[in-house]
Amino acid sequence: MIENRDTLLKQLTFRSTNRGCKETDYIFTDFALNELNKLTESELSDYAALLEVDDSTIYKWFSNMEEIEPTYDTPVFSKIRSYNENRFKNVAE
Repeated sequence: MIENRDTLLKQLTFRSTNRGCKETDYIFTDFALNELNKLTESELSDYAALLEVDDSTIYKWFSNMEEIEPTYDTPVFSKIRSYNENRFKNVAE
């Protein structure tokens, strides 16, 4: 059980928006600011684990240059991917 959800959300948001790589900042920032508070405890745990992966690997997974490792192929990864696809789709229209 998460003892202090607000603190965890702030930490995850900070880590999402300060990746150090423009491409991964773009993948995570908007999702973190708009969707993190909707995730369950289990999903937050999966999200935190995903943030531990290096930026180049994250970028390759999200741009389909490499297949995602099964450990990280979670519903959260799918949510982030879907969120960004919809976001870009809406911009293009």
